[in-house]
Amino acid sequence: MSELKARQEFIALMATEGVPLDVSLKVMRYATTMQRIAEKECNEGLTPDDREKDDWCEGKITDLLKPLKCTPVFNGDPRGAVVKIKVPSGHTDDWGQTGICVP
Repeated sequence: MSELKARQEFIALMATEGVPLDVSLKVMRYATTMQRIAEKECNEGLTPDDREKDDWCEGKITDLLKPLKCTPVFNGDPRGAVVKIKVPSGHTDDWGQTGICVP
């Protein structure tokens, strides 16, 4: 699946859960940063600044989703989605049936 298609599908799924477009876009942006940090951790290790940025992104995603009754799940393994979102409907799109993967 292309990156564009994955992003579009994520936005559509989140919209059905009542998540506004601006929140979905921000979550994807922070998740992308977290994905890069997870890859860096596997390849070369992290600096304290990297860890701080990762924690900051986790906090931002959690804060954005809390009022919408969605719960982020953070993985840290760059071979898959480092962020998944548990939604009120219980819908999932990952093999482990954890939540909706953030592209």
